[in-house]
Amino acid sequence: MSKRGIAPALLLQQVRNTAAWAIDGDSAESWRSYLLGAPKLEARWQKPESHVDYFSLMLAAHFTTVATFVPTDVDIHIRRNVWRDTPDADELARLVARIDEAESWDPRQVSNRWILDSQEGVLSGHDGEWFSVRAGALGRAIALRSEELTAKLEKQIRDQLDRHARIYTKLADSNALEALKAATVIAHNLGDLSRVVDTWEKGDDRTEALRHDFTRLGHEPREAYGTLFVEVGAVNKAVMADENHRYLPLRKPRVLRAKKEFAIPFGPFFDSWGERLATDELIGERELGEIVDTIIQGVTTLPKCAAYTRALAGIERKTKGGIARIVKEQLPVSTQRLAFAGHIREALRVSQSAFEAKVAKRFAEARAAALTQPIGEAETAIE
Repeated sequence: MSKRGIAPALLLQQVRNTAAWAIDGDSAESWRSYLLGAPKLEARWQKPESHVDYFSLMLAAHFTTVATFVPTDVDIHIRRNVWRDTPDADELARLVARIDEAESWDPRQVSNRWILDSQEGVLSGHDGEWFSVRAGALGRAIALRSEELTAKLEKQIRDQLDRHARIYTKLADSNALEALKAATVIAHNLGDLSRVVDTWEKGDDRTEALRHDFTRLGHEPREAYGTLFVEVGAVNKAVMADENHRYLPLRKPRVLRAKKEFAIPFGPFFDSWGERLATDELIGERELGEIVDTIIQGVTTLPKCAAYTRALAGIERKTKGGIARIVKEQLPVSTQRLAFAGHIREALRVSQSAFEAKVAKRFAEARAAALTQPIGEAETAIE
């Protein structure tokens, strides 16, 4: 790895390690063609004339793996380093065009964590990734005094924030579980935006006005959105913050990297995911045993995370002899003791519908509390 990033061939290897299924498809997809072009870029990737092409490769790698168990580590490069190395507005414009292209890529091809709105399109954590990259570009546009690019990037960020607000507002009044998923995504995305804008150097009144408008949106009301995003942050903290993280223990079973369908969904809604793992032809008895072992370890590591027990409930329903058979036949005595602990046995008895009804009730309670609680009395959760 150099100061500019990760060598293209190594980056491609990292993508194959975590999401080979994504590369082995239609090369007409531009993000896939950027990945497959990595070997040709190897000899020239650190030369200034390859700046834009290398940036495109990093965007493609990030797009492909950010929702997988082992994302490629290019965050700091696409959010900060690439903009620091951008010498002028002409090259900045070429880089911004690649962000525009990346935003058009469909996250449903590489992730199971998205919400589809018939009017507004797909909302996902990928939007937060593009928020953060645009924020880096906007900081550079301001520094280069490019009024045209500054205005363009500011508008793109504001338009995306407006879209986030419309999607949550619609779902909050119509579909509690989808609204919770949207809250998870939006809290993550606002956090991504805020973290990069916070790194801007102190500037003139306009720069500081933009900093105000694009940071702490989930903590403090803003004229454009009132307390809407504060509600989102509060709901996320109350119901979803303990559930949506990297699920690091699940990196161990390598079979989970074999298909896009095995990528994690929104927590805590893991019932159907568990059912899929128990019935997919790629997962044999040994692999399922390793997965169950890993999930049980996850339960003990993060006892507040219901997603792990819901995954076990899904596997239980679709496995002959249930979890008990897998545990007794394949897992060590130490894991058997954990598997038959009271809270796991209790979770296995709860149906998916009953569990989701309870979560929907928690959303209603959290939303009501957020709407009546004075601003500033409690911190909200922006990841």
